[in-house]
Amino acid sequence: MSKSDWVQSKTSKIIFWFVSVSYVFINGLIYGLWYIEGLYSMKDNQGIKVIQDYLKTIAQTNLSVSLAIVALLIGITALNYKTITEVIHNKKEFLGNIIALITFVLLNFMLLTLSYSILFAGNIIPQMAIMILTCSSFIFLIRNVIKLIEVTLGKVKKNK
Repeated sequence: MSKSDWVQSKTSKIIFWFVSVSYVFINGLIYGLWYIEGLYSMKDNQGIKVIQDYLKTIAQTNLSVSLAIVALLIGITALNYKTITEVIHNKKEFLGNIIALITFVLLNFMLLTLSYSILFAGNIIPQMAIMILTCSSFIFLIRNVIKLIEVTLGKVKKNK
């Protein structure tokens, strides 16, 4: 591994972890702000409506992101099929991505479905549990995508 490859790899890891920690921190900060603002204790359910809208928006955005990741996986498959004469042994990484993607999508569907419930939207503990699981599955998914890309592009680079 050359020095520039090492620096690029190190930079990618730093950026990945910074973005991952920021994603979790921002979601945690939102719950803290809601608690301080009293959204959970409003009597006219106005606070619950704000929380429900947020949960629906987050889940829908995450589902859109998962479609983009599926497109990325299709692109990697095409890269593997069209430009390389030998098969890249990235089956393990592909299966890891598919499992991570399914987990991420199912958690977002659960979040989206439960966001229509006032009982769920008004209770901070189950919300935070599902959001933590969603954040974790998103980080796991992105980590698997990065690993798959590194394996695939590393093989392409070696063949050139």
